[in-house]
Amino acid sequence: MWTSTGRALAGLAVLAAAGAQPAHANVTESSATILSGIGEVRAFIGSGTWKAVVEGGYRGEWADHDDFTLRLGTTGTLWHSQKWALKGGAAIWREFGALHEGESDPAAGQKVDWWGPKGRGETLLSADLTPRYRLSESWVVELRVRYLYGFLGSRSTLTFRPGITRTWIGGDGNPSASVYLQGETFFGLNYRNTQPFEVWAYAGGLTAATEDFWVGPAVSFRHATWDGSGSPKATLNQVLLGLTAVLYWEP
Repeated sequence: MWTSTGRALAGLAVLAAAGAQPAHANVTESSATILSGIGEVRAFIGSGTWKAVVEGGYRGEWADHDDFTLRLGTTGTLWHSQKWALKGGAAIWREFGALHEGESDPAAGQKVDWWGPKGRGETLLSADLTPRYRLSESWVVELRVRYLYGFLGSRSTLTFRPGITRTWIGGDGNPSASVYLQGETFFGLNYRNTQPFEVWAYAGGLTAATEDFWVGPAVSFRHATWDGSGSPKATLNQVLLGLTAVLYWEP
């Protein structure tokens, strides 16, 4: 089985990733604020330093569109000491409904469809590096740097996600609950005039229902900017409320 510390940190990292991939709203106004619901399930498979990761995400926009995301990848520790650790990971993604350059232009008087063409899927590749520092047995701070490449439109994106997590240890010596607070900024390396074009804030928690199954609530806030060919800009403020489940399986 995993060490209690490793399992706790892995669970925290999984929950923190719940909002990493932008949710797409069914909104066609130039400026809008909406409320959305999300549900995410992730599984860590394997033993040792590196694990396989399988993730499924469903987003209901509480309108007439839904979104499903699938991610297959791996994650693990590249280096660690008593206080420091460097995590790494890579994955392939499949997502639906992303908005691309040239599809809406607020400068030309067009309303922005934040959802993008209905049902259109695209494939992405990602690579992560996450330095992590243990403040104490209960507190950990980290900064995840992620590169994303989207094959549709050949778009390259860089994200920075700092965060802090707090873990509680139960009477049996194993992690029993955790909470986190994080932020994230999205930069288009070869697209978008306004940078960063999205800023996120995340908060939530996990409870160990069993040794290998964690579940908890998550809330995210997204501020997105779409500028088309220039001014005026379109903006979206989105609040996402949901639930995350984390599974661990060691064959």
